[in-house]
Amino acid sequence: RDLDQLQLQFAAQTDKDFNQRSRHKLEVEGAIDWQFGDLPAEIKITQADITLKGYPTLVDNQDSVAVKILDNPAEAARLSRLGLQRLIMLSLVEQRKYVSRNLPGFKQFSLYYATRGSGEALLEDLVNAVFRFTFIEDKPPVMSAGAFTQRLGEKSELVTVMNLAGRLMGEILKLANEIERKLMEGETAVNCASRQDLREQLGELLSPGFLAQISLQWLKQYPRFLQAMLARLDKMNFSIDKDKEAMAQVHGHWQKLVAGGGVTNESLQQYRWMVEEFRVSVFAQTLGTSLPVSAKRLEKEWQRSAPR
Repeated sequence: RDLDQLQLQFAAQTDKDFNQRSRHKLEVEGAIDWQFGDLPAEIKITQADITLKGYPTLVDNQDSVAVKILDNPAEAARLSRLGLQRLIMLSLVEQRKYVSRNLPGFKQFSLYYATRGSGEALLEDLVNAVFRFTFIEDKPPVMSAGAFTQRLGEKSELVTVMNLAGRLMGEILKLANEIERKLMEGETAVNCASRQDLREQLGELLSPGFLAQISLQWLKQYPRFLQAMLARLDKMNFSIDKDKEAMAQVHGHWQKLVAGGGVTNESLQQYRWMVEEFRVSVFAQTLGTSLPVSAKRLEKEWQRSAPR
């Protein structure tokens, strides 16, 4: 414990020293294009006779982007993805306007969203998601002007991704409304716990700002997840004991996820979606899953990715 305490104190002092250093020549504010030079993956900074590693980071300031030096490589990578996305959106103003005006079916499916939030917020989240799916997701970091220009060249994919995202959201929100409508009917003392479980599941899947967290890979699975919920509702009153048994199987895995930091913990994303696939396997097996899943596989993934 004494060693742990000393390590924490040292880390805190190091962070303080790092943050109090003088501004580095790579650091800039107010960028709206790649108006700075190439960025190294890491640099060395000498502060009070101690040499520290620093990581050039693109930081999203909404109407501009800053380059800052951070001392945490994981946080630098996370923020740089957001900063790069913002810089791309600032560079492609006309394309951004086009996406915001031409999302297929938006006028209709935004009505389905009215009970969850404003159409303006949904539109902003969707436009951001389309740009992230097109330019950021599953792509390497950008650290040079040449690489930035090359990434901008992928704008030819924007319309395809926009159409896919619009179609998916229309289907997702229509299914969600159907689930909510059915949950308003036929509740009894026997099935109320199962129905509350479905409400909570739907609330997690469509929580405010969920589009900022979801990958395109898993957004594509949402219609099947929601169809599985409808199938569960249809079967529930004929086999409530089986439903409760299946709910108990899922509950333990979900509680682990919550204890581990919840659905926003990046290191637990695979586990989070395996839990969702496990729900499909126990409540609506005929719909199939996108990956092999079982209680044993979930436990193995938990051991691999759980916070230490």
